[in-house]
Amino acid sequence: MYIFTLNSKFTYKGAFSDDLPTIMSIFKKVNNIWKIYWMQRSTGNSDLSLCD
Repeated sequence: MYIFTLNSKFTYKGAFSDDLPTIMSIFKKVNNIWKIYWMQRSTGNSDLSLCD
C-alpha cells in the first residue's frame, strides 16, 4: 500500500481545479512485476500551508 499527496491542476467541464488530492494505491506483484491493483483519489485542498 502506498499513500501520497499529489499536486493536481486540470480543467474539467470548463472549470479549472488546483488541489492537493490524497491518493491511496494498492500494488500486486504479477509475473514478478509490481502493478497497480487498486487506486482511490480523495478530494484535496489547494492551501499549501497545510503541508507544513
